[in-house]
Amino acid sequence: MNQNNFNKLISRQNTYSAKWCNSNANIIPLSVADMDISAPDFIINKLSQFNLTGIYGYTDLSSDWNNVAVNWFKSQYAWHVTPESVVFCPRIIQAVSLYIQNFTQIGDKVTTLSPAYHPISNTVCVNHRQLLESPLIYHNGCYEIDFDDLEDKFKQSVCFILLSPHNPTGTVWQQADLLKIAKLAEKYKVFIISDDVHADFVFDNAIYRPISTLSSYVEQHSFICTSPAKTFNLAGLEIANIVIANPEYREKFKQCLIAAGIHNPGYFSVPAFLQAYTLQGQQWIKELKHYLAENRQCRRYS
Repeated sequence: MNQNNFNKLISRQNTYSAKWCNSNANIIPLSVADMDISAPDFIINKLSQFNLTGIYGYTDLSSDWNNVAVNWFKSQYAWHVTPESVVFCPRIIQAVSLYIQNFTQIGDKVTTLSPAYHPISNTVCVNHRQLLESPLIYHNGCYEIDFDDLEDKFKQSVCFILLSPHNPTGTVWQQADLLKIAKLAEKYKVFIISDDVHADFVFDNAIYRPISTLSSYVEQHSFICTSPAKTFNLAGLEIANIVIANPEYREKFKQCLIAAGIHNPGYFSVPAFLQAYTLQGQQWIKELKHYLAENRQCRRYS
């Protein structure tokens, strides 16, 4: 039985919330992707322990950080990666931007599927690369990829930014779709950045698969971007892990982080992450998804 009070109303006014504090109080904002459900109690309680000293100093990643991430990927997604492949970066959008700035050239073409999460597309443009959008096809209540159009875009591009599951449509890409993308990437030597932040929100017997698990080329020519931010409503704590299997790309990206002045995590980031990626976290997600699935049924039949 669900022991979490997901229906509890929580006012976020006067909290500097990007979602609520700049909105009309009579309008429910749907533009910012965080839930109005609190983080689980076991995370909140852990963070309260780190609030006792009143000293909010610099922090380092825990010695077991990478192993905790690897174990989560294995248990949740049947995804096997090596600990050294995991690189901490506060935000996925930072990782995308650093890749574009340091691994591509001004004027290079970068492809996305559209519609797409706006900050991702905007990152391409503000870094003076050319954005190529391959429109999704809406057919029988589902979004599909126009692979003829996508191939035309790949012929021109150095990089493809995948959202998996897709944002904003919520599409969980089938294995056949991911394999086609992987084959196109290998054919035209396109690098893939995959934003997989919504990997835990998969419903209706769909299966999330990291695209790097389906192709040795993609495994060695990709950044797979993960985070507990959306799952546990921790976006403000800025926690993300970028899986980079290729050691050359990985070391270059680490140097890019240093050059950008990105090093220590936020004070609450480490305890929040270590608590989230536990058996308690797995159970909490199950209960949350059951609750959300019921809400989805209300939406469908209302």
